[in-house]
Amino acid sequence: MGGLTTCAYPVRKALQCVMTDKIKQLIELFAGHSQEPSTLMELHRMTLYGRESWPAARDLFHRVRKKSIAASSQGRHSLVAQYCFEEVCAKTLSNFSDDSGAFDLDSPYYIVPHALYLAHCLGVDIIEVVRIVAPGAAEPTCSRSPENH
Repeated sequence: MGGLTTCAYPVRKALQCVMTDKIKQLIELFAGHSQEPSTLMELHRMTLYGRESWPAARDLFHRVRKKSIAASSQGRHSLVAQYCFEEVCAKTLSNFSDDSGAFDLDSPYYIVPHALYLAHCLGVDIIEVVRIVAPGAAEPTCSRSPENH
């Protein structure tokens, strides 16, 4: 069993690297369209600075949650969508830090749905999100027209 643990760690670290890079790219896509990018840019810095900055994601999550509640009570739907995206990204980075008191372990699975909804709310083509999270999936795989199949 010890072999599985030692093999899994490099895989886990590689997955964290890929995931933080995808989060960074999504933030860069949305930042120019955001009405209030301050916490979005804090997340961006965390993706750049790496593991040392990830424990701070827990505090960031709580600050974003307060902003989300306020935006929701004001009916600011695009900001609520942004803050929900930020929340799942912050939870994910916090969990990557191995900090005690982990958030829901399935948090990374909610990044893409929240990114797609945020793109919709901001008027960003959702294909841009797909290009980031699934390179090649947004491109046609066959050069022949459907009637030639």
